[in-house]
Parts: sequence; structure tokens; C-alpha cells
Amino acid sequence: MKNEIEERLIIQEEISEQIIKRVGELEKRDYPDYIASTAELKATALAVSGQVAVAEALVRNLPKAIEMKHRYTLDLKTRAWVIGLAIWVIAFIIVLSLYFSLRVENIRLKVNDLKYRAIRQVYPLQSDWADSSYRANADVMEKTTIQLEEQILVTTHAKDLAEQKQREAKEAQHSAEQLKRKTKTIHEKMLSK
Repeated sequence: MKNEIEERLIIQEEISEQIIKRVGELEKRDYPDYIASTAELKATALAVSGQVAVAEALVRNLPKAIEMKHRYTLDLKTRAWVIGLAIWVIAFIIVLSLYFSLRVENIRLKVNDLKYRAIRQVYPLQSDWADSSYRANADVMEKTTIQLEEQILVTTHAKDLAEQKQREAKEAQHSAEQLKRKTKTIHEKMLSK
């Protein structure tokens, strides 16, 4: 760009020099009607050549690279971009959380599938029964399974409770026997005195 400006200034200077030469030639012809006009024209051409010289000096003093400072601000024009970016970030977080939750669920299902296949290999009749029952009516199978699990929990709890009561009864009987022995020994000591 600096070269273009210099080239234009050189052309402008050549044109002003040619104008000055032609005005000088007109002055030599001695036309009385044009003396004032040629003087004005010569003064204007000299002023233009002076301005061209000043412009050339300014162009020579221009730095090769102009330092530019950028200022970034948020205003109403960038508001849409900020909102759009926030929506994208939220959508990305949702997709990422769905990915991880589905991955965990798939791992759990994979483990359950492996367990079921192992059961099928050891107990093929029972697994075939479970498959056919589920295919026949999945809702009934689910309700039946839940009921069976609840019955097993109740039975197990009752069994644990009964065992605990038996232990407590044995401990109470053992305590009673020890107390009976102590009282017997104390009674015998009292009679012997």
C-alpha cells in the first residue's frame, strides 16, 4: 500500500511539474488577457507541488506495520451468540450425562445377561420355563416374580426371627439353669451351717 501511495505521489508530482512548465510557456507568449489567470494557475501548481512534497515526506515516515489494538466487548449484538453458546453447552452436558447413564445401564444388563446364560447352561429346564412364562404373559410373570420374592423375604425374615427366638430361649434356659445351680449351692451352704 505504501508503494501505491508513493507511485501516485510521483505521478502527481510529474503532472504538477508539467503544469508549471506549460504555465511558464504561456507567460512567455505575453497574452495580456491571460496574465492574471496564468499567475493564479502557476501559484496553484506550485502549491500542489508543495503539498505533494509534504505528502511524500509523510509517506516516507510511515512505519512499515501499524500497531492495532483490538478491544473485545459484549454488547447487544453478541447476546445471541452467548445465548446460543449456553444452549449448546447445556445440550452437550445433557447428551454426555445420557451417554454415561446408558453406559452404566448397558454394563449392568451385560452382567445380568451373562448370569442368565450361566443359569441356562446349568438349569436348562428352569430357564426354558422362565422364557416361556415371560413370552406368554410378561405382566403376570412380573407380578408373580415380585410376589415370590416378597414371600421369600417374609419366609426368610420369619426363619431368622424364629432362630433368634430359639437362641434367646436357649440363652434364657441356660441362664435359668445357672441361676438354679447358684441358688442350690447357696441353699446347701446355708443348710450346712
